[in-house]
Amino acid sequence: MSGVVLSTSPAGTVPQRDDDLAACVQALLEVLSLVHSRLKRLAELARDKLSALRRADTAGLQRCADDEAVVLEALFAAERERAAVLARLAQHVPGAGGRGARLSELAGQLAEPFSSQIRAKIEGLREASTRLQRGNRIAGEVARNLHAHLRAMLTDVARANRQTVGYRPDGRGEEQISRTWIDALG
Repeated sequence: MSGVVLSTSPAGTVPQRDDDLAACVQALLEVLSLVHSRLKRLAELARDKLSALRRADTAGLQRCADDEAVVLEALFAAERERAAVLARLAQHVPGAGGRGARLSELAGQLAEPFSSQIRAKIEGLREASTRLQRGNRIAGEVARNLHAHLRAMLTDVARANRQTVGYRPDGRGEEQISRTWIDALG
């Protein structure tokens, strides 16, 4: 043997070469931690967005949007790195399927402690993404409700400039729109 040691594996798992595998798993754990921190930051920004919406703070909303763009770019870079590390890891697991391998499937085929370490990271990512989805859903709903309220308010203001100028033979009023400054707002 050329210095490569196969680990003993529990029933149903595949033995792996410890030298390269450990390095791949460590790299994967590091990139998953990076993705997790980016998702947590996005969830914080979603809370900040909601707070800025409540305060009607346009400068705060702009800051959130700018920060979100930077964090998303870093998240996309981390995601590309995760995909590359995952493809390298899949090469160490027979029958993993290369680039199409899912992280949870690979974790199930790895020996301990690698399997449990990856599963713990997956669970953390799942929780962080759920918090992010919830925060963005709430902020989006608040923004939609605020937009609908403003549209309804402007519609009511625009309707206020209608004046009854006479009545038809059937008793319905005939309205005429008086031209005022509100026409400019639409």
